[in-house]
Amino acid sequence: MFEFFIALFGGLFYGNKYSNEKAKLKAYDDRQNAWMSTLESIQSRYVASTELERWAKDFILKGDHFDDICNWFAEDFRYVFGVNWKDKLRIPPKAPVLDPKVYKNDAYSFSVPANHITWVYHLLLAKKGKIDHNIPFSGYGVGGIDDKNMTIKFAECIEGQLLNAGVRGIRLALELDMMYGTRRRASSEVCGGSIKIESLCHHPTHRLWEDYIQK
Repeated sequence: MFEFFIALFGGLFYGNKYSNEKAKLKAYDDRQNAWMSTLESIQSRYVASTELERWAKDFILKGDHFDDICNWFAEDFRYVFGVNWKDKLRIPPKAPVLDPKVYKNDAYSFSVPANHITWVYHLLLAKKGKIDHNIPFSGYGVGGIDDKNMTIKFAECIEGQLLNAGVRGIRLALELDMMYGTRRRASSEVCGGSIKIESLCHHPTHRLWEDYIQK
C-alpha cells in the first residue's frame, strides 16, 4: 500500500512537472513565432533596398549635398545639438579624402570617422520610410557614456522621421545589454546597450522619450 501512494504521488509530481515544462516550451515557441512574424513583416515593408542604401551613403560621402542635408534635418540637428548646431555637426561640406585605414575596397562599405555621418545616413533612410537592413537585428548602437544623450536624441528623431513618412508599427526603445553576466536594469546605464525596434526585443526595454510629437 505504501508503495502505491509513493507511485501515485510520484506520478502526479512528475506529471505536473512535465505539464509545466510543456507549457513553458509552448509559450517560448509562441513568442519565437510572434517574433519571426513581426520580423518578416518589418523586413518586407520597411527595410531599405540595397540600391537605396547605396544612394544614401553616396549622397552623404560625395560631399555635394551638405546644404540639402542641413535644410532637410535642421530641426532634428537643432534638437540634438542646440541652436549652434552648425558649429557642432561634423558632416564634410565637400568630398572627404579617403583614408585607406578607414575606407574598405568595397565601394559601398560604410565606415567613416565621424559618427554624425552615420546618424545622417539613418535619417535619410527614415525620411523615406525605410531602415537599414541591419537594424531589425542589431538596432542602433548607443556607444560610450559621452555619446548616450546624442544617441537617444538621434534615435528619437529617426522614429519621428519614420512616423512622418507613414511608417506604422515601429517604436524604438532601449534594450540594455549584459554586464558581468547580469542584465543592467537602469535606463540611466544606457551606454553599451542598443536602441532597438521594441516589438523585436528579446529582453525588457525602456522607452526613453514620450511618444513622438511633431516638434
